[in-house]
Amino acid sequence: MTHSFSIRILAAAVLVAMAAPGALAQQIAWTALTAFQEGTCRNAIHDMNGNLFISSPVTRGDGFRSIYRFNPTLGTIEDLHFTSAVIRGFDSTAGQRLFCATEDGLFYSDNSGTAWTRDWQLGTQPTMLVRCLRGSTYALTFNGAFYRYDDAQSSWQQRGTIEQFNPTNLPLNYRAAYELVQDQAGRLYLHQREGSTFDRRMQISDDDGQSWIRLKDTLATSSATVNEPQCVFASPARSGVLIGDPDVLLYGLAGGMSVDTVAGVDGYITSIVQNAGGTLFLGLGAGPWMDATDTTANYGIMQSVDGGSTWSPVLDNVPVQYLAMMKDGRLLVSSRREGLFYFDPVTKNRVPLSLSFGCVTDIRTTADGTVCAVTDSAFTLAVWRSSDNGTTWGIHETGIQSYWVSRPRILIDRQNDLFVGGSSWAFSTDGGSTFSTRNWNFVVAVPTAAGEWIGIGSSAWQNMTEASFSTDGGVTWEYGPDIPYICNGWNDLVFDAEEVHPGAVLAAGRAGLALRTGGHGASWTHVGTWRPTDISRTGDGTVYVGTRDTTFSFIRSGDHGASWTAYAIGDSLAAHAAVHADGGLLLAVGSRYGLTGSIEPDAGMGLLFSSDLVNWSAAGAPGGLPTDQITCLARDSAGYIYAGTQGLGIYRSTDPVSPAGPTVLSAESPRPVVTAFTFEVFPQPATTRVSIFCRMPARGELTLRIHDVLGRRAATEVLRQSLSEGTHQLSFDIPALPAGVYLLVGSSGGVRVTKQLTIIR
Repeated sequence: MTHSFSIRILAAAVLVAMAAPGALAQQIAWTALTAFQEGTCRNAIHDMNGNLFISSPVTRGDGFRSIYRFNPTLGTIEDLHFTSAVIRGFDSTAGQRLFCATEDGLFYSDNSGTAWTRDWQLGTQPTMLVRCLRGSTYALTFNGAFYRYDDAQSSWQQRGTIEQFNPTNLPLNYRAAYELVQDQAGRLYLHQREGSTFDRRMQISDDDGQSWIRLKDTLATSSATVNEPQCVFASPARSGVLIGDPDVLLYGLAGGMSVDTVAGVDGYITSIVQNAGGTLFLGLGAGPWMDATDTTANYGIMQSVDGGSTWSPVLDNVPVQYLAMMKDGRLLVSSRREGLFYFDPVTKNRVPLSLSFGCVTDIRTTADGTVCAVTDSAFTLAVWRSSDNGTTWGIHETGIQSYWVSRPRILIDRQNDLFVGGSSWAFSTDGGSTFSTRNWNFVVAVPTAAGEWIGIGSSAWQNMTEASFSTDGGVTWEYGPDIPYICNGWNDLVFDAEEVHPGAVLAAGRAGLALRTGGHGASWTHVGTWRPTDISRTGDGTVYVGTRDTTFSFIRSGDHGASWTAYAIGDSLAAHAAVHADGGLLLAVGSRYGLTGSIEPDAGMGLLFSSDLVNWSAAGAPGGLPTDQITCLARDSAGYIYAGTQGLGIYRSTDPVSPAGPTVLSAESPRPVVTAFTFEVFPQPATTRVSIFCRMPARGELTLRIHDVLGRRAATEVLRQSLSEGTHQLSFDIPALPAGVYLLVGSSGGVRVTKQLTIIR
């Protein structure tokens, strides 16, 4: 996919441009904390090259954000990172073409996911499902069109149309196709959602997808009722379909004309798979509304050697959220409590996958060396706790459903009590070993003194952000005035709040920043006109706030928020996490942020380091970080730095770093803001296609031409486009010119900029 890879080239080009001669590069080596695994995958397959493809960990919603390619032999993992759209599923054809269904359309790869191409044959509709069954590959688009892929012709043919729910009213995130299976008779069974009610349903086709009928409309007399199927399975060796619904196992006979209950299965059925010998395996896990601490629930794996009529346990007391059958006969098990591991049903051996896994939203460390982390990729909110620098972890349930918490965070008050949540909260007085819930309805909260708190909760539909105060440790609250400046309209939510000095609280929202100094009745003052992301306060009291505008990347205050200096990084990447390390500043940066302030998929640019806040160098990927989706940073009392990721768990610096901050005084002299038109060219050298990253000081027209080194025009105009104010990425094909050195001349608003362009053939 050309667009995706030009973005990755852009990131490298920007970093090279930023790392000016003499700039201090921070050489941090990173190690994966493989004992940390929080969240489950929804899709996993093996290819013929031995790669394991797994989805990013997910909780809510009907898709995921990334596909990871894991090489079990080398122990390496890569974020394929080829689309910013939500991924609905992926599968490989008999010819080993890898298809991926996304909310942006269908993509395919013929080289194990290294390069991807957009498949335009299905049009521009989002693709809700792709599945390979008995040598045939099928796809379902958002408008209900059902297709079958012809491997010989490399083309798709539409077979029929699936009934849609309220097609003119239902948004994309309310339509889901969970699974498509096929039995011995060739019947197709489609498991999908019943619109905005979140109920699920089954549809059946007897003619390879040309016509469909709903399962419950076919039922005559049966000893069971299909209520809300959670998973389905059909065997190519037997007619009918197995349905996990959700606490009983049902068997649909004769094309679904009747449904019978299968005895001997008791628990929340999450998945059913089959090995090459015909043995079936069934996973029992925790449902979205089940208490994860319930010791009476049935968890584990069961097997059936008679097509699903009778079942016996092969693994007990492990909540299994997803099962995948590997080519070597082992099961890939995704368990929220046990992580990812291979399970051999014959020998009963378990082999953990050596990778970190989980969408980490916050990491906090305490003076005694404890490291705590939370994620948004599990059914129930829990704290992962380590007392040995992240080598081993323990999971501690809070009793809160993750459904009620958006972007969980951790707080530590003046008594070193631990609070975790976001809209719903829990607290611990023993460092995170046990928790009790608190009835707080705040997105963020700030401890300001012994027993004193400020809670901030957004009411976007009322165009306000409300502050509340507590003086008894958060037991009772007094409502205060709305906080101006950080919320101006619909969907303007609070992002973050930090105490930047005793009695001084800085609050960040989608609309801006506000600072309050003094007691409960003190008024809030507006901090600049920046559009913030998150707030970071380093050990020496310096405050950093990332910005989302097109001019500056972050602002910095060394006097507790009284005055601020703004800085730009390269293409104005926005910073959202900061920590001092070895005489400089380590920043996590991105380019796009979502409604809650979190980094959007495919928008991460990784970690940057600077000793002077002017020159920047990459500090993540060169040291072993496999993803640039960095969500949070922390440093423990021993000096280790922790980087939370959006899908690949936690990475830690292999060695401690000193806590010293930036020491170069030139850091107080910000990089001048570019107010004129300018652009950069990449890659260099180029072959057939080249991209530019340009900054427009105002709306205008951009023209690009290629000249030889003597200034003579070597080609016709290669690009002319009207652009808005801000930064833009553009690409064009290189004309048929001989290899050599040329000049790329850009003109806009009377300003002419020339850059060297080297072409190789």
